[in-house]
Amino acid sequence: FHYRLAVRNFLLARELAVFDLGWNAQNMATGHEDEYYFRTLMASKIFNYLEAGLPCVVSNYATFAADFVREYNIGIALDWDQWADFGRIAATTDWESIRASVATARKTLTMEQNMGRFIHFYNTACGREIFPQNKVGE
Repeated sequence: FHYRLAVRNFLLARELAVFDLGWNAQNMATGHEDEYYFRTLMASKIFNYLEAGLPCVVSNYATFAADFVREYNIGIALDWDQWADFGRIAATTDWESIRASVATARKTLTMEQNMGRFIHFYNTACGREIFPQNKVGE
């Protein structure tokens, strides 16, 4: 394991690309965090790992992130009682299929591919046109 501290985001994909997995799971269930946070957490590091071409390992406790990883088949999601058995789980995981899904996700989960959805979401959430559709890319 290598913990990367304070790597500038524009350099992160290059730094991460030498590794096998992106690890995005911490046991922060100390009673101070709101359960809603973990159900809705979309860990942004998942996208850094995708940019670097890495499968993701996440916790099922972060429900939204775990569902996202499963939906796109871009890694594995584990319960806290499975971490001690990570070696066996990793050895029996179909990494070839996951790496193929990571390659697909890198192409489809980009800002360019999804900008229209983001603009529609923000305009709808704000109840007015904050980002005019015809001005995108100018």
